[in-house]
Amino acid sequence: MPAIAIKYSSGTCKSLPIESKETNDTTMRPWYRILYTLDSLLIEEGDYLIENAELDGFLQIDDNDASNNYSSSNAILELFELDGYDYQKWHIKYLHNGCYSITSLRSLKAISVKNNQNYSLDVSLVQDIYTGDNRQQWVINSTSSGRYVIKANSSYGASYNLVMSVGGGTGVNGRNVIQGKYINNNSYLDEWHLYKVDGQQVMLLAISDTNGADRVSAYKKAFGYLSDYGFSDFNFQYTDSISSNDCLDQMEDAMIFIIRGHGFSGPGNTCIQLDENSITDTLISSAICNNNVPAVDFSNMQLAIFAACKTAYLSSNNNLVDASVAAGSEHAIGFTDDVWPTEVNHWVELFLEARYSMGLSVAYACAYASNQETRLRLLVYYQ
Repeated sequence: MPAIAIKYSSGTCKSLPIESKETNDTTMRPWYRILYTLDSLLIEEGDYLIENAELDGFLQIDDNDASNNYSSSNAILELFELDGYDYQKWHIKYLHNGCYSITSLRSLKAISVKNNQNYSLDVSLVQDIYTGDNRQQWVINSTSSGRYVIKANSSYGASYNLVMSVGGGTGVNGRNVIQGKYINNNSYLDEWHLYKVDGQQVMLLAISDTNGADRVSAYKKAFGYLSDYGFSDFNFQYTDSISSNDCLDQMEDAMIFIIRGHGFSGPGNTCIQLDENSITDTLISSAICNNNVPAVDFSNMQLAIFAACKTAYLSSNNNLVDASVAAGSEHAIGFTDDVWPTEVNHWVELFLEARYSMGLSVAYACAYASNQETRLRLLVYYQ
């Protein structure tokens, strides 16, 4: 009578395949295969920005596919500076075979090696409908410096070590992302940073502007500076609206909070607009601390930056800076009058560099940024 045998067949510290065989003493026929994860994964499932380690550009679907809502099968992939839209965001999921799938949040299509190009050198990577093919499965390994090498499962057996890389050209924007030869040297075109952006540790919020004001450039180097400091869990949102309640709930979970938007002052309060089409939907100081009584708990927060006009316009707890500190934030920063988009974006970038890359205190980091963005020097207010 046939018997069922379960045995260990192979595996690593990440995945243990267990094969079931049906046997009648003379033959063994595979019946099913179970993959059991034994250890924590190198990459947690979630939504990510994927940044090239050499060029500081972010992986996205080709801009030439914008007319088709970035959804065409076989649209190539390219690098571009951060703009915050979901065609630059990717869902990474472990497949329980040592590989990951990487799918676009915009198109829901998977990063793929072109069909019948498994061993091809310098071929552009594309997005395609996910079928589970090896050309859509990616092995992700970390380097000693914390960067990542991303390799298609279909490329094993090629003459070269083929990995996700960047093609030739100048600058960042529009450079094709390719399957290229891995070279272990001081050029990092073939290595990547992965920033998880659906977390809560660091909340980076940008409210879009109907007049086209740039609200995202402040964050183009933020992920690198903050990751090097030890933060790994980002909550990055570029949106036309978020409710005050949702914003405050997420702020309570954050250790770092930064917002770029339109700020203004009203009777007894300072505000930041949370809906680009409505001046009444705001993050208002009285919702944080009202009449010296905290309305929220920011005791988990190390720093809040309100990078907008007049967020520190009024004195006492009537401005967003003082209100946040009264509610428990260790530090907070705002501006006492009108600011300009280009300058305030650069000021935030300089501050983050000084605070989290150079290791300066909040006070010295403010001074460092203000000494280079001199138009804002007398407008910065921090606690």
